[in-house]
Amino acid sequence: PTLKELADELGVSSRNSAVKHLTALAKKNYIVWEKNKARGIRLLDSSGMLDDQNQLTLPLVGSDIPGTLIFADENIERYVTVPHNLVSDTGRHFLIEMDGDNMKSAGILDEDLVVVFSQKNAEPGDIVVALIENKATIKRLMKKEGKVYLSDDNPDFKDAHPKGNLSVQGKVVALIREKIK
Repeated sequence: PTLKELADELGVSSRNSAVKHLTALAKKNYIVWEKNKARGIRLLDSSGMLDDQNQLTLPLVGSDIPGTLIFADENIERYVTVPHNLVSDTGRHFLIEMDGDNMKSAGILDEDLVVVFSQKNAEPGDIVVALIENKATIKRLMKKEGKVYLSDDNPDFKDAHPKGNLSVQGKVVALIREKIK
């Protein structure tokens, strides 16, 4: 519905009241509201998926998060609608935006969104989201002579050999390019 239709249905005189209701519903993950799109309100089911079998919404989490990636409201930048075939039917998925060109040889460019399957383990060769010094990074997990390290898929960057704990947050399973360069 339009904002006017919604205000009329709610029995309020102002569109601003309808906006407040929509904002509250979006914060509670009952709807996805694309504010700059005509009739851009879509219902979510109880698991936070679009009420459409072919699409779902995933949270885009910030990359500068202490500890572990936490899906609290303050860490979610926005929700992005993605085709259902990009994710498996089980497990938690999220998005992170690529920051930089360190993975360009793998086809992941600056500002691309990567779809991540949340898991704590990965195999050597997997592209992962890992925490190093409380900052999320996207790199290839490698193992050499029994030591695990992170590699950039760009010869201009050096491999990361973390001295402290290396915490895998998930495995990259798909890519979304919103901006064509």
